[in-house]
Amino acid sequence: MNKTQLKKSLGIAALCFASLVGLKDTGILLSDHNTTLASGKSLSFEAEEQVEIIGEKEGIFTVKKGPAQVSIPKNKLIKIEGQDKLLIAKKNTPIKSNGKVLRTLFLGEQVTLEKEEKYAYLIKTKDNVTGLVDRNAMEVAGSANFITKGISKVDASLKNEGKTLKINKGKEVSIVSFKKGNFILIDEKGQNFSVPAGKIQIDGKDPILNASYPDKKEKQVEAKQAPVQASSAPAPVNGGKAGKVLSSLNSKMGATYVYGDTGKAGYDCSGLVYAIYKNELNINVPRTSSALSQFGQQVEKGQLQAGDLVFFATTGTGNVSHVGIYIGNGDFIHAASGQGKVVKNNLSQSYYTKNFVNATRVL
Repeated sequence: MNKTQLKKSLGIAALCFASLVGLKDTGILLSDHNTTLASGKSLSFEAEEQVEIIGEKEGIFTVKKGPAQVSIPKNKLIKIEGQDKLLIAKKNTPIKSNGKVLRTLFLGEQVTLEKEEKYAYLIKTKDNVTGLVDRNAMEVAGSANFITKGISKVDASLKNEGKTLKINKGKEVSIVSFKKGNFILIDEKGQNFSVPAGKIQIDGKDPILNASYPDKKEKQVEAKQAPVQASSAPAPVNGGKAGKVLSSLNSKMGATYVYGDTGKAGYDCSGLVYAIYKNELNINVPRTSSALSQFGQQVEKGQLQAGDLVFFATTGTGNVSHVGIYIGNGDFIHAASGQGKVVKNNLSQSYYTKNFVNATRVL
């Protein structure tokens, strides 16, 4: 496409975005939930299950599971991923508005996607510049975690890897996930902390939790996004399950990378893991790479077995943003946004060696 065509395309895009991509909201259940559908059939959700949120009104989320649409109280479900799709510049490129250059978007700069059209992205920079850029100059870097706001019911000091987050009664906290009865909070520097969910209110109400969650009144459990020290002898992978995973992976080699998809038109990185574990093994795993990195048993890089999950920090923040499935001999298969498809790479490659964070075993 020549410069004249690009300029024309950007001008059209400024007036009308005819081919927008809808991005999904994702939520996580705080407790089991059962409902009866209009057909008379029952539908069940499990605590920590991730669901697609398709609607929201006062006090209620509407979620989709298969063809069914179900209403769930807001204090029984939190958003953990919203509609912020992150892009990163592959080269210097101008940001334009109404034909004028606002400034240059520099190589490696990360921005938020506002809208998408055939030849252009409408983006917003961290310094709040909004304009159009050539989509050929950008690549998908992941999606921003949706931060749910809660109100602390207590004064407490939360600890994680030598860091401290003080929360105050009646003050707002930022929640990015939920695990085993604990909310995962995040501070201004992106550090994670864990607090019993019963100590935080959601939407002005106490969260509805499973009775089986232990009471951790005195003990603050630490949440780690960085590698967690693994046991010296982790349980071996279930060979039968691993075989099903590898067979499914091989059948998906070359499948198209599609952000937010779990197999309808393609896969994103965590969507590939989610689809295989769910469809082949009926194992529900978290839908995002960051949440996946804390799911299952942590294993050392030297202890990897086929079927293990490997995680990488690819956005420059140091936080997990990408996941693949290990298949042996240092190789792993993943849905790579940069290559636009499901591919095989090796952990010894410099890019993956540099950005490797941790590995987990679910099988």
